[in-house]
Amino acid sequence: MQTPYVIVVATVWIYWLCVLALAIRLRIKFRSATGSKPRTRLERRMWRVWAPVIVLWQILPNAALHNDHWVLAPLTKWPSAPMLPWLAAVVAVMALLFTIPCWLSMGANWSMAIVPSKKTQLMTGGAFARVRHPIYALSMVLMSATMIALPSPFMLVVGAMHIVLLHLKAHSEEQFLLGAHPESYAEYCRHTGRFTPRMFVARA
Repeated sequence: MQTPYVIVVATVWIYWLCVLALAIRLRIKFRSATGSKPRTRLERRMWRVWAPVIVLWQILPNAALHNDHWVLAPLTKWPSAPMLPWLAAVVAVMALLFTIPCWLSMGANWSMAIVPSKKTQLMTGGAFARVRHPIYALSMVLMSATMIALPSPFMLVVGAMHIVLLHLKAHSEEQFLLGAHPESYAEYCRHTGRFTPRMFVARA
């Protein structure tokens, strides 16, 4: 049964095609920097690792469907849990569907990396009202679904690297925003979680 695996592979490709479309939209409609070329030292270092990780994320799941090599082939196709790939496929699609309104709500504020010279507004509405990085959180969900559906050794390593890099990216952005909006962003952080909603609000 290949259908759930194909759904996951297609969802990953659609996700990154949407990112490309957002970059083009930002440049044409808003005439704003896309952040495709990192400006900070940390993000330049991260990009050297992250760019190959993203490319491999698109290639490895498809390779897992057509390759028997132990590094590329899934460690299991979940014979004892046949619904698990379908669950991963549904979660992957839902992650994409929830990400799209987050992208669109950012408008000209969206960028792939920190652009120090770019004037940005704090995003505090919609999904951002409870979570500071809903797009990154959903990207982790999509990656986790990919790892569950097609858990090849190489894919598991790539997935772990992507999740670690998202944590570093979120921390980097928070430090930048604290410098750009010291009081308002600090207050915003007290009421929101980084990737999941806060159960309890921190006191000032």
